[in-house]
Amino acid sequence: MFANAIEFLKTFKKPALIIAAVAVVVFLVSFFLRFSSFHQGFLDTQTMFVSADQGNSWTNNIYFTTQGFSGYPVTSMAEVDYGQDHSALVIGTGGYGLFVSFNDATSWSKINYAPTDQGYINDLFADSAGNLWVAENYGHQTILIEGMLDAHNTFQWSTKYSVYTPQNAIQAVAVDPARGVVYMTIGKSLLASTDGGKTWNDAFIFHYAIRQLFVTPGNGALYAVAQNAVYKSTNGGTAWSSIVSPAIQGDIGSSPISFFVDKGNDAILYIGYRTTLLRSINSGRSWGRVPLLMNIPADITAVYANPRAPYNIYAAAGSNMYVSYNGGDTWQARNLSTAKKLALIFISIHDPNIVFVGLQ
Repeated sequence: MFANAIEFLKTFKKPALIIAAVAVVVFLVSFFLRFSSFHQGFLDTQTMFVSADQGNSWTNNIYFTTQGFSGYPVTSMAEVDYGQDHSALVIGTGGYGLFVSFNDATSWSKINYAPTDQGYINDLFADSAGNLWVAENYGHQTILIEGMLDAHNTFQWSTKYSVYTPQNAIQAVAVDPARGVVYMTIGKSLLASTDGGKTWNDAFIFHYAIRQLFVTPGNGALYAVAQNAVYKSTNGGTAWSSIVSPAIQGDIGSSPISFFVDKGNDAILYIGYRTTLLRSINSGRSWGRVPLLMNIPADITAVYANPRAPYNIYAAAGSNMYVSYNGGDTWQARNLSTAKKLALIFISIHDPNIVFVGLQ
């Protein structure tokens, strides 16, 4: 293509015509690089990194480059159990819908469900019954859908909530199996359903928009991550209190960025701030700073503890990954060879050796 363009320029004799021809060629080349499949499949191939050895070594999962997925941010991830120790890994993207893998991320397939297969996925939640809940934006519409795997490993979908809202969106969804309640957040409002999403009631209104929801089935606690603080409820979401004192948060000097409840021990909590990671071992009654993750010059965008090896902790800060194999006492940096910010960390409950890192 470029050789032909040079030969094309040689046919011009006058400087003005040469300048005009150069401008046309530059435009065509830039258009080609931006919109062609070559750009989608080669120039921007970093979407997710995978480690098969608990974070010691990492590879770029470039399978997505053949699916038109590369370049879209990874916004959420969930694991759906469907019996006999089998599970489906599902990825939500920022603008290209959902992908699913039934073989531990060896290969992925696009999940097509009209009309929102290219929506922006805000959150995913896999409940204990094997259902997948998806909070999604599509244009000015915000949607909550539930998917159930059939005998052919195909998701069957049903819409549980849909509203035209150009200002607010369903940002988070969670299911409390003990109470049989589905929760979702729209802006500052927490909505709850006791009939599987058929009807919804306002459960609580916060002062700030809620970005994340967490349910701990072991003790029945709910956690909500807002712009200003992390809140906890022990009565089904009708009353909430901040789990970090104003003095501690004031000393840190930033708002919470990430939050994680240890799936092996739900009394252990982590909150990521700018340059600081806090940990509680008593459900938030007291907090301590995790050593060697203090004063890192980047936002701690994600933290995750291995559900079967809880002393293995992973933290993402900027474009860097940090791994601890002794409960956070010491850390090792892992270079993922990317300039992109790390957005999320996820570990399969069925194979805790495999660690996933999604990029923004």
